Amino acid sequence: MPHRPHLAGLPRRLLRRRHRGDHGAHRRSPGCEEVRVRPAVSVFGPAAPLRAARRGLRVGEPRKGGIMAASKKPQDGGQAAEGAKNAYEYAFEPVPESKRKTGISLFMVLAGYPIAVSNFVTGAAVGYRMPFAEATAAFLCADAFLIAVAIMMGLAAFATGYSTAFLSRMVFGKRGSAIFSALIVLSSVTWIGINGNTFGSMVTANFPAIAVPSVIIGVVIILVWSISAAHGYKGMEIVSWMGVPTAVAMGVICFVMVGMQSGGYGSLLSFAPPAGMEMGFTDATASIVGSWLFGCLIAADVCRFAKSKRHVVVCCAGAFLLGLFGFQMVGCVVAQIAQNPNFSEATALMGLGYLVLACTLVCLCTTQDNNIYGAGLAMQNILSETKLGGKVTHTQMAVFITALSSVLALCNILDYLLPVITFLSVLLSPVPALIVSERVFVKHPKMGIMSNPVALACWIAGGVVGQVCLSANFFVPPVVSFLFTMVLYTAASKVLDGKLLAGRGLVVGGASVREGAVAADAAAGAVATEGDAAGRTD
Repeated sequence: MPHRPHLAGLPRRLLRRRHRGDHGAHRRSPGCEEVRVRPAVSVFGPAAPLRAARRGLRVGEPRKGGIMAASKKPQDGGQAAEGAKNAYEYAFEPVPESKRKTGISLFMVLAGYPIAVSNFVTGAAVGYRMPFAEATAAFLCADAFLIAVAIMMGLAAFATGYSTAFLSRMVFGKRGSAIFSALIVLSSVTWIGINGNTFGSMVTANFPAIAVPSVIIGVVIILVWSISAAHGYKGMEIVSWMGVPTAVAMGVICFVMVGMQSGGYGSLLSFAPPAGMEMGFTDATASIVGSWLFGCLIAADVCRFAKSKRHVVVCCAGAFLLGLFGFQMVGCVVAQIAQNPNFSEATALMGLGYLVLACTLVCLCTTQDNNIYGAGLAMQNILSETKLGGKVTHTQMAVFITALSSVLALCNILDYLLPVITFLSVLLSPVPALIVSERVFVKHPKMGIMSNPVALACWIAGGVVGQVCLSANFFVPPVVSFLFTMVLYTAASKVLDGKLLAGRGLVVGGASVREGAVAADAAAGAVATEGDAAGRTD
């Protein structure tokens, strides 16, 4: 064979194959068993090895340029798996450390949720029925409990990386958590539809020339909310960065302009609720907690992206103090100065109707995308134990939730669902108590079993106690329900877990969820290491 410098370094067997034209034939090497020589696979044909050699490439190495070069760097198995988890917004797995967010990012997304029109409305309704000092005390007491719930749920989500719905498996088991997840979905869908209809009514009231029915406007705005929610955490972060500063600025402007009305802030100290419309401390705190307990529960969906416990505590406290107490006080001041418990009417009488309408639009966008996001994760938890588990992406789920809300709004079914949701809201207070009790005192995670009857019984009992306290006008019903459920579940689990759950594969007295996850990761790493070692040995 003539000497060819450009072929230097090419394996001699390929040169022989090239010379003979023997592609993929059997041959026997001296002193070796018969082997199959596989030809290089290429769109350029059998001459590809020679052309690769001329370019200084190894056989089989991808080209680094030219029209046939790969347009994207191929993903390895880990990157592909991570992309798949992203498509489901980590509905079934803990959020990895590499995807955790900064403190300022966490604060903005959390603040976007409680900065809501409902806090203006609640503040006005409570403030009109109580003296200013008593109303302020009721806001502080109720908001302190709500912030505590958000922090406790946030810390649990940070430690495990799980969403609110998936986190409830610690207590209720796989299928038992579907009941709680269904309550999340039903509540979210109802409030999304109601807020859409409310905004549509506000638009038609302020712009009578618009011939479009308010229900159609409501459906359109609901579909707009789905855009950010469909993009997961990143979408909510973008909306929050635009909406939170805008809503806060509008709230401050509204507060200042209200103070410029006749009487100003001085009239607050002398305000007295009209006869027959007074509200007691118990009713006030129950109303405040009831309006936002659901929101504080699903704050865990955002807190699972936190990088540290400090971020959870500081961001939850700051965000909910700003959104809850800050906006409630604005509503209270408006109602007492305008002598009107209806926030929309009171601001309209002061000439602030358009400002409040713009603020309402911003607040609804930052709040309702969180509701859609949480409902989507809860729905994924329900589907995870069915044939549809893992087959519906987060984007598809967000579209489904908004479509369902739109249909219910168009059919006027929401008016019938609202009393049901209001009644079921008494079952919300016991849930964080169950999760906190499980993590801190019981430490027997139930994620590996189908259902936990102990938790279900304590859940119902806690709701009944809360309703009794509300009827008897005793203290703060949600707080009583929370404490009662925590004590009852801890005691019942200590006594019954060993007998009731040992036969279901639950290791009583085993490691916590965090330790279990670490152990599972370590085991997976050990298996991978052994596989690599075996491959090197072969």
